[in-house]
Formats: sequence, C-alpha cells, structure tokens
Amino acid sequence: GPGSIKYVDVNGNGYIETGDRTIIGDPNPDFIYGFSTMFRWKNLTFNASFDGSYGNDLVNGNLAQESDTRKQTNGSSQFNIRKEFFKNAWTAENPNNKYPALNTLTLDEIRLFTDRWVEDASYLRLSSVSLSYRLPVPKNKVIRDVTLGVSGRNLYVFSKYSGWDP
Repeated sequence: GPGSIKYVDVNGNGYIETGDRTIIGDPNPDFIYGFSTMFRWKNLTFNASFDGSYGNDLVNGNLAQESDTRKQTNGSSQFNIRKEFFKNAWTAENPNNKYPALNTLTLDEIRLFTDRWVEDASYLRLSSVSLSYRLPVPKNKVIRDVTLGVSGRNLYVFSKYSGWDP
C-alpha cells in the first residue's frame, strides 16, 4: 500500500520470491590507498598519516533494526529508531520521503534483505598524527637531546557510511 517498501520483481513473474534476488553492490574496493606528510619548522615536527579505500559497498546491519518503524507512534516499540527514519517517514503530506510510513512494515518485510541497508563504504581516515618539540639542551655526556611529543591514532574518518566505521 501507500508508504510501504516496494520490492522489484526481477524475473517478471508477478511475485516477489527467491528468483528475484540479485547482486547488490560490491564489497571489494576499486583501490585502497595511504599517504603521509611531515613538516619541520625550527624545533617543531608534525607528522600525519592517512589511509582509505574507494569504491566498495557494505551492508550496514544496524539499519535493519534502526529502521524498523513498527509501532513507533504509540511508544510500544521494543527498539529505538534513528531520528532520520522517524522524521523522514512517508506520509500522505510528504509522499516522496525516503523511508516507509510508520507502522506499515510487516515482520516479513523487516526480515527481507533490501538495498536500503547497502551503503557506500569509501573512506579517508586520519590514522595518526604526532606533534613533537625538541628542547634546546646543552650537549653533555649524559643527555644528547630531549623531545616532548603528543600523538593520536584513528582521529577521524571522512565517509558517507552511517555505521560506526566502514
């Protein structure tokens, strides 16, 4: 009905069945990459390393539960859903919304795999950063130099993937 999920009858026989299954996406990246940079200025040294992948798709398994809009309007649902799904659910006033109408999904529809859970998993990760300062100390036999530093790992991921980490 209106606002429900529409499945594609791939084999054209008029029914949604196992013969309608098709390959969705590709988990293999087109390429993976990494690069690093280093800057020195006087006694300061800055290092940064990046890594990433491009062109792969992943199933975000959390979306099955987080997009389950059954019984959300009366507060009796067992799980929370993302605000995005709730606010952008289909309504008669907004028939072009991205997500199905609230309380329209059946248990069978929740269990059926859908391309709504497949996401672009391309990413660029700031994998490490370090900043160090070499203290000017007089040369002697015991101490050659002293360097103070701070570093961090896995600081940020740039990605359209809505899960925790692509």
